[in-house]
Amino acid sequence: MKKLLGILVLGLILFVVQPANVLKADLASDILKKTQELAEKQKIKGKKLNEFITNNVITVDYEGEERSYKFNTDITYEVYVGGKIAEEGTWAIKGLTMSSIKLTGHQDIYIQIYKNKERISSLTNLKKKNDSQTNRKILKISSSSNFEKQLAQIEPEEPKALKQKKKEEKQKTLEQKKKELEERKQRLAEKRKALEQKKEKKQTNEQKEEKKQISKQKKKRTSEQFVALQNSKYITFDEFKYLFDGNIIELNFLSPPFNNSTKGRGIFKVDMSKYKNPDLYTDFYWTVGNDWHFIEGYPVPIFVEPTHDGKVKKVYLCDNVLKMVCVPGGMVLLFHQIGYDEYVTILYTKQGEYVFTPVAEVLRGDISYSDNRSTFRSQEYDKPYIGITTHLDNKIVDKIENACKTGSKKCERIKW
Repeated sequence: MKKLLGILVLGLILFVVQPANVLKADLASDILKKTQELAEKQKIKGKKLNEFITNNVITVDYEGEERSYKFNTDITYEVYVGGKIAEEGTWAIKGLTMSSIKLTGHQDIYIQIYKNKERISSLTNLKKKNDSQTNRKILKISSSSNFEKQLAQIEPEEPKALKQKKKEEKQKTLEQKKKELEERKQRLAEKRKALEQKKEKKQTNEQKEEKKQISKQKKKRTSEQFVALQNSKYITFDEFKYLFDGNIIELNFLSPPFNNSTKGRGIFKVDMSKYKNPDLYTDFYWTVGNDWHFIEGYPVPIFVEPTHDGKVKKVYLCDNVLKMVCVPGGMVLLFHQIGYDEYVTILYTKQGEYVFTPVAEVLRGDISYSDNRSTFRSQEYDKPYIGITTHLDNKIVDKIENACKTGSKKCERIKW
């Protein structure tokens, strides 16, 4: 009876003050609605975000396909589809609120995880306010250990017919590449022979012009002669032999320990008949200032892939930014015992020039490292440390030897 009486009194009070309270109720409803909307938009951020993604694997609905995102503590990530890796790269937490995960590798994209862990959103640019974002539903969240167990239980089954077909296709591809290599060797031999014949003839003005045209054609080679990374091209071993075999190479050191003030230079002849993997034996002249040093039989190590005796592993060149992007077929040289003990490779610049640029050896523990290969990474901006000038004759060496005989230059001779 008391409860009924209380309800009647409350109803009467509400009836009397109804006009004023209706506005308050509407305002409160709007505030509550906006508060709920803001709460739904809240993202996981900072340390909590780092701990959440490194301890769990997030599976989302990607346009009807289940994709599982796995973030590793070494800042690498993989995207699994059907138990296989579909994407991989590196990750980093970005943004003012540290709530965005930047994925680099397959594509550059940012993803964010809602606090309620029911959805993720993806966007391509944090700085654009009007950048559209896509929300995707989270299907499940698994611990990293459980996900690894699930992967271990998946046994890939491949029909014997499909395996045989792949084997035949691989063999066919290898045979085709071998045939192309033989044809290319034949073409190179023919060109080399033609060049030797031209050297024996008297160089008329017409022949000099023809030599210029040949030089231009060399610079317009196809990508088959290069190891191509994102922003750089490096020549292969075959291209090195084609361009420089039989010629004199003059090195102009453009950076420490040899700089423009000391005029550091090196000169040696490329004679591939004296190449014994991995060393090219040659007479090497070098100077810092006015004094010349002559090393007879100096071995210039050239690490290449493939090798005939198995002493040198496959040489891979990796991108400086996309560190997991590594391409085989590279060539790396090492000038040692002359004060410049550093690995270099030959860069083909955007201006159509060839320069030596340093490369860093990838060591165990690096993201680009692998036991079955010798790996080097390009440096930032591909700085040209050593300029290259090619001489078709022996005049520059004769000039140095004459200066040594006359005493106008101080010369030191060393037998290796």
